[in-house]
Amino acid sequence: MDSVSESKKTVERETLSPERDHLERALSERFNFFLVWVGLITAAAFTANEVRTREIILIFGAMVSALLMLTLNRTAAKLNDMVDLLRSECPEHAVNFSKDPSRRWWVVPSFKGIVFMLVGFVVPLICVLGLLCGAVAIGCGWLK
Repeated sequence: MDSVSESKKTVERETLSPERDHLERALSERFNFFLVWVGLITAAAFTANEVRTREIILIFGAMVSALLMLTLNRTAAKLNDMVDLLRSECPEHAVNFSKDPSRRWWVVPSFKGIVFMLVGFVVPLICVLGLLCGAVAIGCGWLK
């Protein structure tokens, strides 16, 4: 009975760890693409000649950025759940090394999920709101 549970945990670790790796890579690539997209929209808005064109570019960019924010948020939530699952099911997995203070050689408090929240929600929301505020400022005539 004990060997069956050990083989089950080995199979779980072997399937969950590559999934976590895939989610980390996907979140990183999507976040980098999001930042490049927001930079591209901002540069396009600054280089546009007409005021109405700037406003349209910023509104379009904010709408697409909001959709990209949803994918970032979903990926970050999945990765957070995956890390929690690995911490509870596989105590010898590498994600637990930062959880146990005796295994850490640096003194940094472990903020559970704060990085996922920043990457998946806070930074994209600030970018989307910035694009929308720029569009409103141009529409109201505060920016020319």
